[in-house]
Amino acid sequence: MKELSVAEQLMYTTTRVECVDKNGRKSLATAFFCKLYLDGDRFCEVLVSNRHVFENLSEITFHITLASKGGVPTTEYQDYHLVVRDELNLIILHPDNNVDLAIMLVRPLLIDMHQKLQRTLFYKSVTDTQIANLSDEKYDALEEVIMVGYPIGLWDNVNNRPLFRRGVTATDPKINYQGKPMFLIDCACIQGSSGSPVFALHKGYLTDKHGKPLNQYGTTLELLGIQSAMPVKSIYADLTIVQRTATKPVANVQIPINLGYVVKAEKLKDFIPIIRERVDAATEMLKHLPSGNGI
Repeated sequence: MKELSVAEQLMYTTTRVECVDKNGRKSLATAFFCKLYLDGDRFCEVLVSNRHVFENLSEITFHITLASKGGVPTTEYQDYHLVVRDELNLIILHPDNNVDLAIMLVRPLLIDMHQKLQRTLFYKSVTDTQIANLSDEKYDALEEVIMVGYPIGLWDNVNNRPLFRRGVTATDPKINYQGKPMFLIDCACIQGSSGSPVFALHKGYLTDKHGKPLNQYGTTLELLGIQSAMPVKSIYADLTIVQRTATKPVANVQIPINLGYVVKAEKLKDFIPIIRERVDAATEMLKHLPSGNGI
Protein backbone atom coordinates (compact mmCIF):
# COMPACT_ATOMS: atom_id res chain seq x y z
CA MET A 1 0.00 0.00 0.00
CA LYS A 2 1.32 3.43 -0.91
CA GLU A 3 2.24 5.32 2.23
CA LEU A 4 0.34 8.56 2.71
CA SER A 5 2.30 11.71 3.41
CA VAL A 6 1.57 13.64 6.58
CA ALA A 7 -0.36 16.23 4.54
CA GLU A 8 -2.39 13.50 2.81
CA GLN A 9 -3.26 11.97 6.17
CA LEU A 10 -4.61 15.36 7.29
CA MET A 11 -7.39 15.00 4.70
CA TYR A 12 -8.83 12.15 6.77
CA THR A 13 -8.64 13.74 10.21
CA THR A 14 -11.75 15.92 9.85
CA THR A 15 -15.41 15.46 9.03
CA ARG A 16 -18.07 17.90 7.91
CA VAL A 17 -20.81 17.98 10.55
CA GLU A 18 -24.38 18.95 9.76
CA CYS A 19 -26.18 19.86 12.96
CA VAL A 20 -29.72 20.55 14.09
CA ASP A 21 -30.21 22.08 17.53
CA LYS A 22 -33.15 21.57 19.87
CA ASN A 23 -34.85 24.65 18.38
CA GLY A 24 -34.67 23.20 14.86
CA ARG A 25 -31.87 25.52 13.71
CA LYS A 26 -29.47 23.99 11.20
CA SER A 27 -25.75 24.68 11.00
CA LEU A 28 -22.59 23.42 9.33
CA ALA A 29 -19.25 23.09 11.09
CA THR A 30 -16.05 21.09 11.33
CA ALA A 31 -15.05 18.31 13.73
CA PHE A 32 -11.97 16.13 13.86
CA PHE A 33 -11.09 12.69 15.19
CA CYS A 34 -8.87 12.54 18.25
CA LYS A 35 -7.53 9.84 20.58
CA LEU A 36 -7.31 10.87 24.22
CA TYR A 37 -5.33 8.46 26.35
CA LEU A 38 -6.96 7.66 29.67
CA ASP A 39 -4.21 5.55 31.20
CA GLY A 40 -1.47 3.38 29.73
CA ASP A 41 -2.62 2.01 26.37
CA ARG A 42 -6.30 2.69 27.11
CA PHE A 43 -7.68 5.51 24.99
CA CYS A 44 -10.99 7.01 23.97
CA GLU A 45 -11.76 8.08 20.43
CA VAL A 46 -13.70 11.33 20.22
CA LEU A 47 -14.94 13.91 17.76
CA VAL A 48 -13.67 17.37 18.73
CA SER A 49 -15.47 20.59 17.90
CA ASN A 50 -16.65 23.73 19.67
CA ARG A 51 -19.04 24.10 22.56
CA HIS A 52 -21.26 26.31 20.39
CA VAL A 53 -21.43 23.50 17.79
CA PHE A 54 -22.28 20.56 20.09
CA GLU A 55 -24.24 22.36 22.81
CA ASN A 56 -28.04 21.84 22.62
CA LEU A 57 -27.54 19.38 19.77
CA SER A 58 -30.58 17.43 18.61
CA GLU A 59 -29.29 15.71 15.46
CA ILE A 60 -25.92 15.37 13.77
CA THR A 61 -24.72 13.86 10.50
CA PHE A 62 -21.06 13.21 9.73
CA HIS A 63 -19.20 11.40 6.97
CA ILE A 64 -16.56 8.65 6.94
CA THR A 65 -14.39 7.51 4.03
CA LEU A 66 -14.50 3.79 3.23
CA ALA A 67 -11.38 1.71 2.63
CA SER A 68 -10.71 -1.03 0.10
CA LYS A 69 -10.06 -4.59 1.23
CA GLY A 70 -6.38 -3.73 1.33
CA GLY A 71 -7.01 -0.86 3.71
CA VAL A 72 -6.47 1.84 1.08
CA PRO A 73 -8.79 4.87 1.26
CA THR A 74 -11.27 5.07 -1.61
CA THR A 75 -13.43 7.92 -2.88
CA GLU A 76 -16.46 6.18 -1.37
CA TYR A 77 -17.85 7.45 1.88
CA GLN A 78 -20.83 6.87 4.14
CA ASP A 79 -23.02 9.26 6.10
CA TYR A 80 -23.88 8.54 9.72
CA HIS A 81 -26.91 10.19 11.28
CA LEU A 82 -27.45 10.35 15.02
CA VAL A 83 -30.46 11.51 16.98
CA VAL A 84 -28.82 12.85 20.12
CA ARG A 85 -30.42 11.79 23.39
CA ASP A 86 -29.26 13.22 26.70
CA GLU A 87 -29.26 9.81 28.35
CA LEU A 88 -26.66 8.55 25.87
CA ASN A 89 -24.07 10.82 27.54
CA LEU A 90 -22.16 11.07 24.28
CA ILE A 91 -21.46 14.80 24.33
CA ILE A 92 -19.16 16.37 26.89
CA LEU A 93 -18.80 20.12 27.16
CA HIS A 94 -15.56 21.55 28.48
CA PRO A 95 -15.86 21.97 32.27
CA ASP A 96 -14.96 25.67 31.94
CA ASN A 97 -17.93 27.49 30.40
CA ASN A 98 -15.54 30.08 28.94
CA VAL A 99 -13.65 27.48 26.88
CA ASP A 100 -15.33 26.91 23.52
CA LEU A 101 -14.63 23.20 23.26
CA ALA A 102 -16.78 20.06 23.28
CA ILE A 103 -16.29 16.42 22.36
CA MET A 104 -18.48 13.53 21.29
CA LEU A 105 -17.67 9.94 22.26
CA VAL A 106 -17.59 8.56 18.74
CA ARG A 107 -16.04 5.09 19.04
CA PRO A 108 -19.36 3.24 19.66
CA LEU A 109 -20.84 4.98 16.59
CA LEU A 110 -17.91 3.90 14.42
CA ILE A 111 -18.29 0.31 15.63
CA ASP A 112 -22.01 0.43 14.86
CA MET A 113 -21.24 1.82 11.41
CA HIS A 114 -18.63 -0.84 10.66
CA GLN A 115 -20.94 -3.68 11.74
CA LYS A 116 -23.81 -2.46 9.57
CA LEU A 117 -21.67 -1.82 6.48
CA GLN A 118 -19.22 -4.70 6.89
CA ARG A 119 -16.64 -2.32 5.45
CA THR A 120 -13.42 -0.90 6.85
CA LEU A 121 -13.67 2.78 7.74
CA PHE A 122 -10.75 5.03 6.90
CA TYR A 123 -9.97 8.02 9.07
CA LYS A 124 -6.96 9.37 10.93
CA SER A 125 -7.12 10.41 14.55
CA VAL A 126 -4.95 13.12 16.02
CA THR A 127 -3.55 11.84 19.32
CA ASP A 128 -3.06 13.82 22.49
CA THR A 129 0.66 13.09 22.12
CA GLN A 130 0.58 15.42 19.10
CA ILE A 131 -0.69 18.35 21.15
CA ALA A 132 1.93 21.07 20.93
CA ASN A 133 3.95 21.99 23.97
CA LEU A 134 3.97 25.72 23.35
CA SER A 135 6.64 26.28 25.99
CA ASP A 136 9.08 24.41 23.72
CA GLU A 137 11.95 26.54 22.42
CA LYS A 138 11.09 25.70 18.81
CA TYR A 139 7.94 27.83 18.94
CA ASP A 140 8.31 31.51 18.14
CA ALA A 141 5.84 34.40 18.32
CA LEU A 142 5.27 34.06 14.56
CA GLU A 143 4.58 30.56 13.25
CA GLU A 144 3.10 29.23 10.02
CA VAL A 145 -0.15 27.32 10.55
CA ILE A 146 -2.42 25.03 8.53
CA MET A 147 -6.15 24.82 9.19
CA VAL A 148 -8.29 21.95 7.89
CA GLY A 149 -12.05 22.26 7.62
CA TYR A 150 -15.20 23.24 5.78
CA PRO A 151 -15.56 27.04 5.43
CA ILE A 152 -19.25 27.88 4.81
CA GLY A 153 -19.70 24.12 4.48
CA LEU A 154 -17.56 23.87 1.33
CA TRP A 155 -16.06 20.45 0.64
CA ASP A 156 -15.29 17.98 -2.11
CA ASN A 157 -18.50 16.00 -1.74
CA VAL A 158 -17.47 13.57 -4.48
CA ASN A 159 -14.35 12.42 -2.60
CA ASN A 160 -15.22 13.46 0.98
CA ARG A 161 -12.27 15.83 1.27
CA PRO A 162 -11.89 19.00 3.34
CA LEU A 163 -10.24 22.29 2.40
CA PHE A 164 -6.80 23.40 3.57
CA ARG A 165 -6.17 26.99 4.60
CA ARG A 166 -2.82 28.47 5.43
CA GLY A 167 -1.79 31.39 7.60
CA VAL A 168 0.39 32.54 10.47
CA THR A 169 -0.08 33.18 14.16
CA ALA A 170 -1.31 36.74 14.71
CA THR A 171 -0.46 36.67 18.42
CA ASP A 172 2.25 34.79 20.27
CA PRO A 173 0.79 31.27 20.75
CA LYS A 174 2.85 30.83 23.92
CA ILE A 175 0.88 33.64 25.58
CA ASN A 176 -2.77 33.47 26.69
CA TYR A 177 -4.46 36.14 24.59
CA GLN A 178 -6.26 38.56 26.92
CA GLY A 179 -5.62 36.09 29.73
CA LYS A 180 -7.60 33.30 28.06
CA PRO A 181 -6.22 29.96 26.78
CA MET A 182 -6.28 31.05 23.16
CA PHE A 183 -4.33 32.87 20.47
CA LEU A 184 -5.19 34.53 17.16
CA ILE A 185 -4.26 33.43 13.67
CA ASP A 186 -4.01 35.50 10.51
CA CYS A 187 -5.96 33.11 8.32
CA ALA A 188 -9.20 33.30 6.36
CA CYS A 189 -11.79 32.11 8.91
CA ILE A 190 -15.52 32.08 8.31
CA GLN A 191 -18.67 30.24 9.44
CA GLY A 192 -18.19 26.51 8.96
CA SER A 193 -14.56 26.74 10.04
CA SER A 194 -15.65 26.39 13.66
CA GLY A 195 -14.04 23.27 15.10
CA SER A 196 -11.23 23.19 12.53
CA PRO A 197 -7.92 21.86 13.85
CA VAL A 198 -4.99 24.25 13.52
CA PHE A 199 -1.61 22.57 13.01
CA ALA A 200 2.05 23.43 12.83
CA LEU A 201 3.58 21.37 10.01
CA HIS A 202 7.37 21.36 9.78
CA LYS A 203 9.35 19.70 7.01
CA GLY A 204 13.10 19.30 6.67
CA TYR A 205 15.64 20.17 9.35
CA LEU A 206 14.04 21.49 12.52
CA THR A 207 15.42 24.49 14.34
CA ASP A 208 14.48 26.33 17.49
CA LYS A 209 13.11 29.87 17.43
CA HIS A 210 16.67 31.23 17.24
CA GLY A 211 17.48 29.14 14.18
CA LYS A 212 19.68 26.65 16.06
CA PRO A 213 19.40 23.07 14.71
CA LEU A 214 17.50 20.55 16.82
CA ASN A 215 19.29 17.59 15.22
CA GLN A 216 16.03 16.31 13.76
CA TYR A 217 15.06 15.83 10.13
CA GLY A 218 11.75 14.86 8.57
CA THR A 219 8.15 15.93 8.93
CA THR A 220 6.52 16.78 12.22
CA LEU A 221 2.91 17.67 12.84
CA GLU A 222 1.60 19.20 16.03
CA LEU A 223 -1.87 20.34 17.01
CA LEU A 224 -1.78 23.95 18.16
CA GLY A 225 -5.47 24.52 18.70
CA ILE A 226 -9.08 24.53 17.52
CA GLN A 227 -10.60 27.42 15.60
CA SER A 228 -13.44 28.91 17.62
CA ALA A 229 -14.62 32.30 16.38
CA MET A 230 -13.62 35.31 14.31
CA PRO A 231 -13.71 39.06 14.76
CA VAL A 232 -15.83 40.93 12.23
CA LYS A 233 -16.18 44.53 11.17
CA SER A 234 -19.66 46.03 10.85
CA ILE A 235 -20.23 48.27 7.87
CA TYR A 236 -23.36 50.38 7.60
CA ALA A 237 -24.64 51.31 4.18
CA ASP A 238 -27.70 53.09 2.86
CA LEU A 239 -30.18 50.91 0.99
CA THR A 240 -31.50 52.02 -2.37
CA ILE A 241 -35.31 52.16 -2.27
CA VAL A 242 -37.79 52.70 -5.07
CA GLN A 243 -40.44 54.52 -3.07
CA ARG A 244 -39.26 57.17 -0.65
CA THR A 245 -40.66 56.87 2.82
CA ALA A 246 -40.14 58.69 6.06
CA THR A 247 -38.18 55.74 7.41
CA LYS A 248 -34.74 55.28 5.92
CA PRO A 249 -33.61 51.62 5.98
CA VAL A 250 -29.96 50.91 6.70
CA ALA A 251 -28.04 47.70 5.97
CA ASN A 252 -25.67 46.31 8.60
CA VAL A 253 -23.08 44.09 6.90
CA GLN A 254 -20.55 42.13 8.95
CA ILE A 255 -17.27 41.43 7.15
CA PRO A 256 -14.63 38.99 8.42
CA ILE A 257 -11.17 40.56 8.70
CA ASN A 258 -9.21 37.32 8.11
CA LEU A 259 -8.45 36.68 11.76
CA GLY A 260 -9.53 33.75 13.88
CA TYR A 261 -9.65 32.93 17.58
CA VAL A 262 -8.04 29.57 18.36
CA VAL A 263 -8.50 27.66 21.63
CA LYS A 264 -5.22 26.09 22.71
CA ALA A 265 -5.15 22.34 22.10
CA GLU A 266 -3.79 21.68 25.60
CA LYS A 267 -7.32 22.29 26.91
CA LEU A 268 -8.37 18.96 25.35
CA LYS A 269 -6.56 17.20 28.19
CA ASP A 270 -9.15 18.60 30.61
CA PHE A 271 -11.65 16.12 29.17
CA ILE A 272 -9.70 13.02 30.20
CA PRO A 273 -10.93 12.66 33.82
CA ILE A 274 -14.52 13.25 32.68
CA ILE A 275 -14.22 10.64 29.93
CA ARG A 276 -13.05 8.02 32.38
CA GLU A 277 -16.41 8.29 34.15
CA ARG A 278 -18.51 8.44 30.99
CA VAL A 279 -17.07 6.03 28.47
CA ASP A 280 -18.23 2.73 29.98
CA ALA A 281 -21.79 3.93 30.52
CA ALA A 282 -22.03 5.34 26.99
CA THR A 283 -20.73 2.15 25.40
CA GLU A 284 -23.35 0.07 27.20
CA MET A 285 -26.17 2.46 26.25
CA LEU A 286 -25.24 2.43 22.56
CA LYS A 287 -25.72 -1.31 22.30
CA HIS A 288 -29.39 -0.43 21.82
CA LEU A 289 -29.46 2.61 19.55
CA PRO A 290 -33.00 3.92 18.97
CA SER A 291 -34.54 4.11 15.53
CA GLY A 292 -33.50 7.13 13.50
CA ASN A 293 -29.80 6.50 14.07
CA GLY A 294 -27.29 4.97 11.73
CA ILE A 295 -26.35 4.85 8.11
